[in-house]
Amino acid sequence: MSKSPARFCTSLVPRAVGRSFLTQVDRFLFQAPVSFYSEGATWRVSPGFERSCLNCYASGVQAVSGTTNAYRSPPFREAGIGCERCHGPGERYIATPSRTNIINPARLTPAIRDSICAQCHLSGEVRIAKMDSKPFTPGDLLSASSTAFVYDKPKARQVNGHVDELSRSRCNLQSGDKLWCGT
Repeated sequence: MSKSPARFCTSLVPRAVGRSFLTQVDRFLFQAPVSFYSEGATWRVSPGFERSCLNCYASGVQAVSGTTNAYRSPPFREAGIGCERCHGPGERYIATPSRTNIINPARLTPAIRDSICAQCHLSGEVRIAKMDSKPFTPGDLLSASSTAFVYDKPKARQVNGHVDELSRSRCNLQSGDKLWCGT
């Protein structure tokens, strides 16, 4: 690895919640182990530090297979969160634009619809990928590819536990399965 200076960039976490940071040395990206949180104006351990935040906050991550933290140049095919994160692969839609050839979360069953949001917004205390399962794709149940363990009674507000917080809210409980992230 050459001794080129590290470049810093911020992730796309909303400013009202917190800021996480990446550093790049050559083609290697590293998440900073601490993030700044507006609530309390303090530095704490980054959310999901045990796993990369890149898969949620960037689209088309171009990792170099067989390495840890090595990425092609550019490291992402799209800056930020792309359409396919929530609407699934777009090849069929591009070939034949039709409502039936793209995923609309509002038309899905509640469990599958909520899985789309939970892929990034339900980290839990621990999230474990299931062996021999295919990666999550919108339209699938998230529980088919991973399991997130959450406390019955959270000790503190989680930065990326929005799905869990919404599921426990009085409004959600009274709405049945009608209230969701896109409401």
